[in-house]
Amino acid sequence: MLGGYLQGLARDAIERAGGDGLLSLAVDPELAQELHPLDQAVNKSARSRTADRLSAAADAKKAQLERAAQARSVAESPAAVERRKVREAVGIARDARIAERKATKLANEAHQAAALVAAQAAEAAAREVALKAEQDARDAEFAEQTAREAALEAERQAARDARYAARKARKRKGR
Repeated sequence: MLGGYLQGLARDAIERAGGDGLLSLAVDPELAQELHPLDQAVNKSARSRTADRLSAAADAKKAQLERAAQARSVAESPAAVERRKVREAVGIARDARIAERKATKLANEAHQAAALVAAQAAEAAAREVALKAEQDARDAEFAEQTAREAALEAERQAARDARYAARKARKRKGR
C-alpha cells in the first residue's frame, strides 16, 4: 500500500487522466488493486461530502453577511438613531445629576469645614480670654498678697521699732 500522500498523488493523476482508472491499471498494478470499484465509490462519496461541506460553508458565510447587512441597516434606521440620541441624552442628564450631587456635597463639606474653623477660632479666643482673665486674677491676688505681706512686715517693723524705742526709753529712765 502506498502512503497517504503518494496515494493522493496517484488518485489525482487518475482523475486528470480521465478518471476511468485505465491509466492507473497500466501504470501500477498495486494501485489497480488499491483502487477497487468500491474504493472509487467511496472517493466519489468523499468528494461529494467535501463539496457539500464547502457549499454549506459558503451558504453560512452568505447568511452571516446578510445578517450583518440587515443589522447595519437596522442600526442606521431613523428609529435606532433616535434611540441612540435618547440614550445619550439620558446619559448626559445622569452625568449632570452626578456632577450636581458632587458639587453640593463639596459645598456642604466646605461649609462644614468653615463652620468648624470658625468654632475652633471662637473656642481658641474664648480660651485665650479665660487664660488672660485667670492670669489677671492671679496677678491681682499676688499683688494683694504682696501688699498684705508688706503691710504685715511694716506692722512688725513698727512693733519692733516701738519695742526698741520703749527699751531705749527705759534705759534712759533707769540711768
